Amino acid sequence: VVAVKQGLPDHGTIYVGAHHDTALEPFNGPGANDNASGIGVMLAAAEVLAGEEMTSTVKFIAFGAEELRMVGSGRYVRGLSWGDKTTAIGMLNLDCVGIGEELRLIFKKSDHLDFARSLSVEADYIGKSRWGASDHEPFAAAGIPAVSFNMREIGGSACGPNYHSMDDTADTLQVEALQRVGTNLIIALRNLDEQSESRPIWKVYLPVAAT
Repeated sequence: VVAVKQGLPDHGTIYVGAHHDTALEPFNGPGANDNASGIGVMLAAAEVLAGEEMTSTVKFIAFGAEELRMVGSGRYVRGLSWGDKTTAIGMLNLDCVGIGEELRLIFKKSDHLDFARSLSVEADYIGKSRWGASDHEPFAAAGIPAVSFNMREIGGSACGPNYHSMDDTADTLQVEALQRVGTNLIIALRNLDEQSESRPIWKVYLPVAAT
């Protein structure tokens, strides 16, 4: 499911994503933290930004089949054109953001550290992914800077104590965690938009073609 907030021509695209599927058999969990929390924060951010003028185009995407090794986001990225990938500003992913005191920005490729820092998010940890996988990874593999927002309990696991279980219910979510991620997601989007510059595709294509 894709919603587009159209920006100015040639100012690039920011992708925001979260997966809407939940754990498969034998878990069959309700999926409140993994990952209704991410979908909820993404929808709230989209509602806040709907009335704001932005130069960049922002695409909010609810991916399916993340639990099947990111089939949904992988297919979406494979469908992007060379121009889409070249003009992409970056991808912000939301996964398991409803439980915990620590806000973490994680990425797959080491050279995306500068992108993570450029968001000016008040994170407790910014670093390379050491756990599992999520929908930012196909974007990173395609050369698009990508980070994932995650909340974690101090000393706990990435997706909380109820990960992939029937106990992953809405009553376990923490409003403070959701609010913190939502606030910082909006900060990140506004900062990326302020940093965006006009990059007509022909200006990108001609130097490449000349080589």
